[in-house]
Amino acid sequence: MSFGLVVPHLLWLQANGFVTFVYARHRLVETWPELISALSNYTFGAIAYVIVPLVLLVVLVRPTKAALWDTLFPPDGDRRFAAVMFWVPLLAAIPFAIATSTGVNGLWTMSGLSLFGAVLLSSPLVRLRGSSAAAVALGAMAAGAGALLASPLVAAGKHFSGVENYAAYTRQLGPEVSRIWRETTPLPMPYLSSDAVFANSVAFYTEGHPVPLALFPRTRPWSKTTGEMRKSGIAFICPVDDRDCVTMRDGTEINLAVDKRVDVTIVPHWLGIAGRPQTFAIDILTPHRP
Repeated sequence: MSFGLVVPHLLWLQANGFVTFVYARHRLVETWPELISALSNYTFGAIAYVIVPLVLLVVLVRPTKAALWDTLFPPDGDRRFAAVMFWVPLLAAIPFAIATSTGVNGLWTMSGLSLFGAVLLSSPLVRLRGSSAAAVALGAMAAGAGALLASPLVAAGKHFSGVENYAAYTRQLGPEVSRIWRETTPLPMPYLSSDAVFANSVAFYTEGHPVPLALFPRTRPWSKTTGEMRKSGIAFICPVDDRDCVTMRDGTEINLAVDKRVDVTIVPHWLGIAGRPQTFAIDILTPHRP
């Protein structure tokens, strides 16, 4: 019965070309320093996400060593099951990353940290006084209210200064890529390539949801030769002022005839106010099947 719960997800993966596995392939690292940096990001990033509740635990509860050990590594029962479910996914990623040269990221621990609160307060040796619990609740409410009040100012600042990975432009850019592809060929767009994060974002808003592929030298499971690339067809997208993206794109397109290159300028709007315009170069390589 438990296997039946994951069948819909397996069907979704199959229908979408196992896109999550493709994304993981885009996270490959090439050197040991890069791998060590990724593992450090994963480890210390996870610690940074939970540092506030850990500090509150120390300050408000002042647990003994026995209480900490009983909290993190309970001896038996349901609490031990919860602890195993908490630790195994977090720790298993480390040897997997080493074996596959995958550049893991601290953000990937978010789903595993969902059990952190239950594990942290599960021990009977950890006693949180009512006044302390009320202080924590009030602090959380104040932080949430402060973030809500500050959000318009933050949004305005991001709108004019720009956000990382060109995220403000993807919703408008996706339909433009679809339009240019349709004007070039009636065949469906199988792949869309750019910087990894940007490619995933644009593909979400592109007609047919093409498989997003990163312009990284080691990660081309979809095409090992220019002939295979030409056979499948693909759209390349790069911000015109992003030298790294343009360099990787040009290197990939060597010995390939680009069917169409179009520069598109996107202007984001927020509450009717125009943001900073950004120009993107869209290269279309249509499928050429023998």
